[in-house]
Amino acid sequence: CEREGWKSTLDGSLLIPETVTLYDLMKYVILPLTVYRRCSYAEMVAQGPQVPIWFVSHWWGEPVVDFLTCLEKHAEDHKLDESNTFYWICAYANNQWNLEEELFNCKCFCQFYHVILVTYSKILS
Repeated sequence: CEREGWKSTLDGSLLIPETVTLYDLMKYVILPLTVYRRCSYAEMVAQGPQVPIWFVSHWWGEPVVDFLTCLEKHAEDHKLDESNTFYWICAYANNQWNLEEELFNCKCFCQFYHVILVTYSKILS
């Protein structure tokens, strides 16, 4: 982000890895990566279906590195196997190109609701 001159979507300051928020990641990584297929980030990077075990909701304004540190600590505390433990994180799982449909269409909202119901537990950060 430093080499590319990324600027914060919150205040316009130059970003360093420790200050990149999900708002910034959305602008500089997720949307550019998914623009051609108009799909979710998860659809672009997953190697196959993943049944979520944990539902995670968090504030987009926190640094992504802090969020990842929390998830790593969570996995460690619960002695989770990283090879088969999947976190469902809305920002990555929802199609940001069709967010209104993802969140407000009954069929899609029901899928969102279903994830909340089927996951083992919920994490609010």
